[in-house]
Amino acid sequence: MSDVSYHVDLDFDRFKNIYLAQNARYMRKTGIGAAVVGALMTAGGVAMTISSASDKESWYVLVTGVALLAFGIAMTVHPFTSFGSRKGEVYQFFALFGAPVTGREPLASLRVGFDVSVQDYGVEFRLADGTTPRMPWVALLAKPIAVGFGTVFAGDDGKNSSLLYNMLGVNAYLREGLEALPLIVTAQAEQSYPGLTAEVSRRIADAQTKFGANGNAKGGPEAQAIIAWMDATNSKLTN
Repeated sequence: MSDVSYHVDLDFDRFKNIYLAQNARYMRKTGIGAAVVGALMTAGGVAMTISSASDKESWYVLVTGVALLAFGIAMTVHPFTSFGSRKGEVYQFFALFGAPVTGREPLASLRVGFDVSVQDYGVEFRLADGTTPRMPWVALLAKPIAVGFGTVFAGDDGKNSSLLYNMLGVNAYLREGLEALPLIVTAQAEQSYPGLTAEVSRRIADAQTKFGANGNAKGGPEAQAIIAWMDATNSKLTN
């Protein structure tokens, strides 16, 4: 599939869908962890209240356990987050794709548009200011995630999606974020180019097999060609 390009329009509502798609895997792991801890606390609280119903501490443990269990189940089934304390990430994302952000705009007013060109080694973003940053297929995960306006391919953020890795102190608050940038394939693009989503997924999977963590073609001619392709762009897209 060659000569494929499409336009992407993003606003804050779409960004929220993208953000949750990027972090859904990690957030579900966090939810499962919270649910397990909540279940253990609930069981302990029940045992404590049976043995000493008048003990305020036992009721505190029980209520906290139930609340944590409910939170964990909700997060696992339908990941959610609040963007009130993440304004910096939101502004940065829109600025990366060419929006004239000052950092004082209401989040709901943020909008940006750009073109995406599907190429052999990855995708090229064509921003409003004329820059053309590129993203190789290996920087993405192959599993397509459906959102209301199309499909998101999450960026490969490596260990940042590991709950255990974050619990070791790298991210003590277990806070999700945009450590890698995702790719959006709009519904209109899929309609214009039937099979585009499946082809993108195939190319990402192939790149991960060759050049991912356990890749078998690192340092080879194709890897060097990808590096040259990346270096040929007039700008970098980094978060």
